This record gives sequence, C-alpha cells and structure tokens, in this order.
Amino acid sequence: MRKFVWSPVRLRACFGNMARVLVPGRGFYIWGNYANCGNYPPVLKERGLYFSQAVIWVKSFLIELDPAYGDVIVERFEKFSGIKAERVRASKTAA
Repeated sequence: MRKFVWSPVRLRACFGNMARVLVPGRGFYIWGNYANCGNYPPVLKERGLYFSQAVIWVKSFLIELDPAYGDVIVERFEKFSGIKAERVRASKTAA
C-alpha cells in the first residue's frame, strides 16, 4: 500500500504560509492522512505554530470522483473483503 507523505520542504512552505496569514493565537485544522501525522509537529513548531491534537479515524464508506483513485479503492476493497465490487450507476442529480 503506497502512502502519500509530504516532503519536509513542502510542509515548511505550507505551514509557513499558514503562520504568515493566521491571526496570532487563533486555531487551525489540518486534514491529512495518518502517514503524515508524525511529520507535522516538528515543522509546525519550526514555523511558530502549536500542534495540540491528532484525530485519526477509519473511513468505512468513500465517494471518490477521480477514476484513478476509484480503481485503487475498489482493488483494496476486493482484496480486503474477498467480495467482488459491483458498479452501481448513480441516479440523475439536480443541477
């Protein structure tokens, strides 16, 4: 299973931009995968931001619109569950 992990250079740039625009003392949230969670605290501290808490949850039902990611999700589901996935077309939605 391949996990996306941000490079320290990219984290420094991202968190540096956050620190630049946040009002001092205000809070922020970071949504990311668990593979990156251990990389956040030292870079946040370096940029003058405080890391308070991490929440990691298991996602049971996903909706993915990008076909490349959808294929990976289906493959993992089938491998994990032993069940052959079935594509169900969505009904028309309101515009």
